[in-house]
Amino acid sequence: MSSAARPSSAPTSASGSGPAPCYARPAARSAASPATLIHPLRLTTELAENASHLGAFKKAMRAIEKDGLPTGPALKEAIQTAASTSRNTAVDAARIGAKMHAVNMIDAFANITIQDTDRIVRAFKDDWKGTSLKIAAGITLPSVLLWFANHDDPRYAEIPQWEKDLFYLVLTKDHIFRIPKPFGTGVLFGSGAEHMLEKFVAGNPDAGKRIWQSLSDTLFPAVVPTAVAPIINQFANRSTFSNQTLIPSPMEKYLPEYQFTPYTTELSKAIGRNIGPWMGFRNDPEPPIVGGVSRAISSPILIENYVRGWTGGLGMYLLDFADWSLRKSGVLPDPVLPTKTLADIPSSAKSRSSVRWRSIVLSRPSPTGFGNSPWISCTAEAARRLNGS
Repeated sequence: MSSAARPSSAPTSASGSGPAPCYARPAARSAASPATLIHPLRLTTELAENASHLGAFKKAMRAIEKDGLPTGPALKEAIQTAASTSRNTAVDAARIGAKMHAVNMIDAFANITIQDTDRIVRAFKDDWKGTSLKIAAGITLPSVLLWFANHDDPRYAEIPQWEKDLFYLVLTKDHIFRIPKPFGTGVLFGSGAEHMLEKFVAGNPDAGKRIWQSLSDTLFPAVVPTAVAPIINQFANRSTFSNQTLIPSPMEKYLPEYQFTPYTTELSKAIGRNIGPWMGFRNDPEPPIVGGVSRAISSPILIENYVRGWTGGLGMYLLDFADWSLRKSGVLPDPVLPTKTLADIPSSAKSRSSVRWRSIVLSRPSPTGFGNSPWISCTAEAARRLNGS
C-alpha cells in the first residue's frame, strides 16, 4: 500500500483541519486505552517529575537564543540537543533497553537503581570538580551540620537507623521534621559522612553497620523479586527494606483483625474486621499456606504490607486518600491520628518505595528508551514545522 493510500492514525485537531498538536496526542491515545483510569495520576506524576527537565530545556534554549537563533536544519539540531540535555538533568526512568525491560519484570526497581548509579558516575566523569563541590555543599555539609545539632538529643538516638540514612532530621522543641535525602547520593555522601562522625567523633563502635545495607539498597538492584518481597516480609515478620519487625511481638498472638498500630489506616482496619470473621480460619495450628493467606487479607498491618510492596508509594497515597474520604464522610471512625511529617507528603516523599514506583509504574518507556520524551517529540515537530518539512 502506498503512503498516499495508507490511513492516518494521528489524532486530528478539534476543527478537523489538521493533526492535533503533539502535546494533545498522549491524551488522545490514552482516552481509548485501558490505562485511561490512571492517566490523571500519570499526568500529575509527569508534571512533577518533568519540572526539572523542562527548566533545563528552557535554560538551554535561552543560551541558544543569546547567540542568535539558527534556522533550517541547525534549528532542529539545536532544539533536539537542548531536549537531550534536559533528559540528563536528573535520573531518567525512561532510559531503558529491551533486556532491562525483562529484568524490570522481576525487580521493578532494577532500571531506576542502575540509572541512578550510572548518573552519579557520569556526573563525576564529565565534571568531577564541579560535581564534588555541588555534592559537598548540597548534601554532605547539611548532613554534617544536622548531625552536630542532633547527636546529643535523646530523641535522635531513638530514631531507627534506616530513617537517619534516608532523611535529613530537623529536631525542634515539639516536632521532628523528616526531609528526604537525594536518592543514592544522599546515602553515599550524606549518610556516609554521618556514620563516620558517629564512629570517630561520638565513639560509637556500632556505627557504620547499617550503611552497607543502605548503600546496597540504593546503588544496586535488589536480589529478591518485587512480587515476592511482601510474602517474605510476612513469613519472616520483618521488613526487607527497613529491617524492622512488621507485627510487634505482643500482637503476634492477637486475632489478625486486631493487629494494627496507631499509624494503620482505618480502612485497613475495616477490611480486617470484615474479612477476618468471614474467613473462619481460627484453627491452631493451621496449614501454612491457608493460614498465611487468611492473615494476609485480614491483618491490617499485613494488608498495608502488600499494598506498599506491590504498589509502592502511589498505592499508599491512594489508600490514605480513600481512608481520609471515608473518615470525613462518616463511614469510618475518625480518631486523632499521629502528626504527619514532611516525609508523609507526596510532593516531598522521596523514599525508595515512593519515587521509584512513581517513576517506573507510571512512566511509559519506549523500546529505544529515548523517543518517548514529550519534550523531544514536541520540539522535533516544532523544528519540522519551522523548516517547512
